[in-house]
Amino acid sequence: MVIMFMYFSTGRQDLSAQGGTYCSISYNYAVNNQSASSIFPGGGTWASGNRIKVSGTFTVDQSITFDALEFIMTPGSRIIAEGSGTTLTSKNGTHFYGCSQEEMWLGIKITSSANILLNSGSVIEDAWKALEISQSANITASKVENAYLYDNVTGIYMISGTLKLGAFSGNTIKANGALLPPPPGYSYTGSKPHFGIYLVNVKADFASNAAKRNKIEGCRVGIYAVLSKLTIANFSFWNNANDASVPTDTLDGTDILGFQSTISVGGSGLQNCDFFNAYNSAILSRDTRGLTVNGALFDSPNKYAIRCPQSGGLYNPISITSNGIEMNGTGSVTGIYVERPFSGPGITNTLIRDNDMSMEGGHQKSSFVMIDVQGKKDAKDRVEISQNNLSVTTTYPRIHGIRITGKGNNYEIIDDNSLSWEPGSAPTTSISALMSNGIIAKDLMGTNHLIADNDIVSKLNGEKSFLKAGIYLENNPLTLRTCDNRPVKNHINIFCTGGLGNTLLKSNLIGDGAYGLYSTSNTKMPHQDRFENRWTGTTYVNRGAEYQGGSNPFYIYYDPSSTLSDDKPNTVYPTNGWFLERTGSNGSCTETSVSITDDERLFIDGVKLPDSTTANWDTRRELLYKLLREPELVENDEDAGEYLADNEAEHSSPWLFARTEWLYDQAFEISPTLHDDFVEMNKQYQILSDSIIVLDLEQAQDTVFDTDIADDRAEVFEALTLVADSLEQLQTLASPGIRAKLEAALDSVQSLPDGELYEEYLKNLLDVALREAKGDSLVEADFEILRDIAAQCPAVGGISIRRAPMWLEHEEGVAYLDQDWTASCAEEFIVNAVSASQLPTTRVTPNPANKYTEVAFALNSPGTWYFSDLTGYVLRTGEIDAPVKNIDVSDIPSGLYALTCRHSNGMFSVTKVCIFH
Repeated sequence: MVIMFMYFSTGRQDLSAQGGTYCSISYNYAVNNQSASSIFPGGGTWASGNRIKVSGTFTVDQSITFDALEFIMTPGSRIIAEGSGTTLTSKNGTHFYGCSQEEMWLGIKITSSANILLNSGSVIEDAWKALEISQSANITASKVENAYLYDNVTGIYMISGTLKLGAFSGNTIKANGALLPPPPGYSYTGSKPHFGIYLVNVKADFASNAAKRNKIEGCRVGIYAVLSKLTIANFSFWNNANDASVPTDTLDGTDILGFQSTISVGGSGLQNCDFFNAYNSAILSRDTRGLTVNGALFDSPNKYAIRCPQSGGLYNPISITSNGIEMNGTGSVTGIYVERPFSGPGITNTLIRDNDMSMEGGHQKSSFVMIDVQGKKDAKDRVEISQNNLSVTTTYPRIHGIRITGKGNNYEIIDDNSLSWEPGSAPTTSISALMSNGIIAKDLMGTNHLIADNDIVSKLNGEKSFLKAGIYLENNPLTLRTCDNRPVKNHINIFCTGGLGNTLLKSNLIGDGAYGLYSTSNTKMPHQDRFENRWTGTTYVNRGAEYQGGSNPFYIYYDPSSTLSDDKPNTVYPTNGWFLERTGSNGSCTETSVSITDDERLFIDGVKLPDSTTANWDTRRELLYKLLREPELVENDEDAGEYLADNEAEHSSPWLFARTEWLYDQAFEISPTLHDDFVEMNKQYQILSDSIIVLDLEQAQDTVFDTDIADDRAEVFEALTLVADSLEQLQTLASPGIRAKLEAALDSVQSLPDGELYEEYLKNLLDVALREAKGDSLVEADFEILRDIAAQCPAVGGISIRRAPMWLEHEEGVAYLDQDWTASCAEEFIVNAVSASQLPTTRVTPNPANKYTEVAFALNSPGTWYFSDLTGYVLRTGEIDAPVKNIDVSDIPSGLYALTCRHSNGMFSVTKVCIFH
């Protein structure tokens, strides 16, 4: 059929000068709720160069070719291809677009065994769903190559099925201008494309047949995958950003956004994936069922490169390897962030290896962490962070390297991670403003952690450096081994604070620094007199080392020339017992046993009697928790067994809380058979993931796209999805038993006491943690509770407060990383809006004190006094029952302390006390 020429121009952009609406322009043919077979009985098509106006539905029910055509799509119109053997071919710049200043059309849908060949510069523009693919379509025969999807609410759309096109290559999905208003009966408040690709319950392979680079640019979300298995290679993501017209959507500007999905981002060389300038996160995977990211380049994401909050079900592997990450945005929070990975014993389920990451430029957030792994759900597997190269070239004072914190076992920072803080300038920041730390191990509530064979290097200018501490260890009550590390030119090369009852330091080479090693007075570590740590520095500023731990000696060789010597720097504290040569060794970095510390022994033996102070309550709870977790301690120690039995018999508060946390852990124990099945499936998953990486490397070495390699990759990915399916089936089998035990633990939480603040806070924290583990959605009220807990002083609320930030949104948790607890604790005691100047003064003499100090209380009112270090650890306590008290401080190490008086009338006072022996 030949249509008489009426008016023609070569595209929508050429019509812009006319203004008004395109729906009234000249056209060659009109389609109004018609089919291809009714227009072209027996076959045929329009001649190249024709313009067709479509109203209603144009049904393609026989094969047809659109060659250099224009389709003017009226509001709400659509094209549907259907029927076995039907092929819709669009080529040579065929352009589908909506009427200017009117409303969108609905898009092209492929269904009922039909297929589409969309190529050669074809353009789909202004549609609600540019290309919707039904699971009943002939997907393997369909090809989308060198096509342009501009200004559609969604580019590629599919619900349920398998999506592996015969080719998906060289395409661009882009915000090219501005969206038309939504079609009749639809609503959309945005002003730019929402989803480049939208998938729900789909096995999607966009890697096997990606001969040329695909690009998604300027969308609110690049690829959105829910309950899906997604693999991509040879993709670029550019400038996906937020939409000012919908400011409440916090996920805008994410390149790949997954919910309960298995995601594989793989490639190398020409087959890699690039992520540029994501407004939010380059990859955000919630409730992860599996994540593999290999060989990708991340350039300037505004917040995160890779973010996995609230990681998913049992034993789901996360592998982030061989990526390049450049962070220089002012809003950056974290390069790689994995929260509560939920996996199992036997293998490494979280692997972060061989990534190059840099941080430069300005920075405005309160804190930044380059690699951050927080709070496993107490699985027995390994989290391995190894062979990463982290470089900081900015002078911003709050950029941290690698942090591990929270619940779980077997965190490992190992095998030559290289961390460098060396901007071109010399350091000028004083220690009071210096907040960056290289490696942080903080509040680890599990056991068998390892920090070994890492280099942490900064610059030193007097006592000024770009790093506060090379290795920062705080409050890790169970086993942590720190061995064979090489920190140098940091203000403090190794910093220890808080409870470190089973912390081993062995064979570390400690270089130049203001302090080689610094350990605060409340740090409790086992005897480490022959662990072969060496001071190799030739210069130091304040002290070669300072250890205030009192009864637990700690020895370091002085060995600047790598030859053992009895020489020592002339400024150390204490002055004896340091840097002496000790032959032999009383520890190994491979040892994993948990022991009872000297401080815990005092509780077991009754030297320290139970009381209600926060410090003692925390220590007793942690001790009972350890005895429940590590039954061999009870089996080998009769006194420890009796201590546990006595607390159980009296249902002491620390035992009730320790038992509830233990029930929480035990909920994830499964049958040996099911466990072995999980381990086997995980091994297969890792093998197949590695095979995909190898195939991507082979593809990258070819000068042209190798279809044989692509086919092999497709087969491997299909096997990978089958393994992922098997993992999901195993999770389904395990879930009822786990859920029942979580319910039992939650019942235990409800019966916990909450009369003291530290009881109330930990009870609330456990309640939130268990409900989240069950899969219940947390509400804003839950986060308000957590924010309130996190804002409190540790001296009032116990260690539960320190763990609260990891249950918040990560940005908030990072903000607490540099919390000045000393300042906040002082404020904690200012109650009832009474200013510090109005509070009565407690008189302490002598001050500084040596063997004793005399306290004259300011108020003639009963109450309680607490003598504590500046972290809130209570060393002495007693009743205010007389105007004057003498306090024996002869066995307390020199340092600065706080005397807190709490009177029955609600008044508080805090007085600083200096002890000098």
